Parts: sequence; structure tokens; C-alpha cells
Amino acid sequence: MKYRKKPLMVDAVQFFRKNFIKNLRGREINEYSLMPIISAAGHFFLKTNDLNLIQPQQIFNGDWIVKNDNDEFDLVKPDIFEKNYERVEEDA
Repeated sequence: MKYRKKPLMVDAVQFFRKNFIKNLRGREINEYSLMPIISAAGHFFLKTNDLNLIQPQQIFNGDWIVKNDNDEFDLVKPDIFEKNYERVEEDA
């Protein structure tokens, strides 16, 4: 038998260090505000809900932070994101 993966709607934001730091300094409420991002030694890390990962994953410029329907965050590299996700236009 063959199966097709069900489409899943997710929220996602592409990480750019410059924008993140600018928003932190301005203390703006933005798409990063509620994400489990931590900073250490000038690097940024995402706490994910992946039980196989003992420590947070380092975030690099261009990585995508994806929030699924269970309010869990995952880190997705740009090439994988492009293969697996397509943008959905929101109704005005």
C-alpha cells in the first residue's frame, strides 16, 4: 500500500541574526518573541521538543524556525524547508 503525508499548516520564520539582535535591543514584540531562543557566547540556539537532542540546536542565518500545530518548535535548514514547504497566502 502507498500513503501520502497529510498536509500540515505551520507557522515559520526565517532567522537572521541582524534582525533578531535589532529586535532584542528595541524590545519589540515580534515573531521571535515567544520562541525558545537562547544566546551564549555570541551564538543563538533553539530549544526544540526533539527528545533525541540533549542540547539546544545552534541557529545559523537563513535557518527556518517552524512552529507546528502542537506549539512545538523545530529548526529546519533552508534547502530542506524549500523542498518540504510552500507559502500559503493568508486571506486579507
